Amino acid sequence: MPMTLPIWITDSSMIEWNDTVKLDVCFPRWRWPQVVAESLGADIDEHYEGIVDPAIAVGGLHLTWREGGLDGEAEWVVLFDRPLAAFDAIGPNTPCVLQGMIEGKWIAPLAAKGEVAWVPATVGNNLVARGRGIATTLGGIQQGDDGVGRSVVMVNFPMAAGGNRVHHAYGGDLMKLPIVEIVESVWRWARENGNVEIRGVNFGANGEMSAYAVDQDRQGQHLRHAFLPKFFSKLRELCPQETLQVVNDVRAAMFQEVLDKGEYARPDATMLLTVTDGKGWLAGEGAILLADPAMTTEE
Repeated sequence: MPMTLPIWITDSSMIEWNDTVKLDVCFPRWRWPQVVAESLGADIDEHYEGIVDPAIAVGGLHLTWREGGLDGEAEWVVLFDRPLAAFDAIGPNTPCVLQGMIEGKWIAPLAAKGEVAWVPATVGNNLVARGRGIATTLGGIQQGDDGVGRSVVMVNFPMAAGGNRVHHAYGGDLMKLPIVEIVESVWRWARENGNVEIRGVNFGANGEMSAYAVDQDRQGQHLRHAFLPKFFSKLRELCPQETLQVVNDVRAAMFQEVLDKGEYARPDATMLLTVTDGKGWLAGEGAILLADPAMTTEE
């Protein structure tokens, strides 16, 4: 496997970054943002968006720690044996390898107020696990074939405030996403933009909250759908701000809280990445090593 790979990084948050590409595929209706979208209507964009990180490290990455610290999200990526734009078509039978990755995010840029760019926080600090991964198809991921539903990505690192943070991503969460549609949309964009080199597609952060939102067995599910649209509609009446401004204010406050609490990787941290398949066997691993700039000296 090459030392680096060009990979599409997907964002599915409510935030509209000023430097991302919007895909022609929307969030599934069960997602929390969709509930909000039903209340706010055209004031909120429901499309997936993202960017290409042209050189994501495979297996290991050395970074110099920056003020504000780094967070490492446990996420999934599908890898292809050739550039995505080289495929004649994309569909459920398209072969791929499912692998885990760390999406690293520098916190300080995300805590800035107003509209912000995503690239400074995201590009250049991502890592794909090295290993065999899980050989499957896009449709297999959607259906949970090949043990995908029981596979796990885990990221573990020490925090600046003390203690460890552990992030998990489960293969079963991918079964709830429009996997084929997302990859097909990225494929179309790559072909329409001069066959942009893309060897993998990341699906963003999907975890426990997403699983909670779609759990049809939870009592009160219907109450959530009945209450929240009215709740947000009333909020708009009482707080007549533009939706985008409110979203950006919440985003800045959320990441500022991470800074204030020191819930980011400490300056000398090692972020460990492990991926296990449906049988519990190791399918990938890697590490991001953070160097404390205060401990380095010029030669």
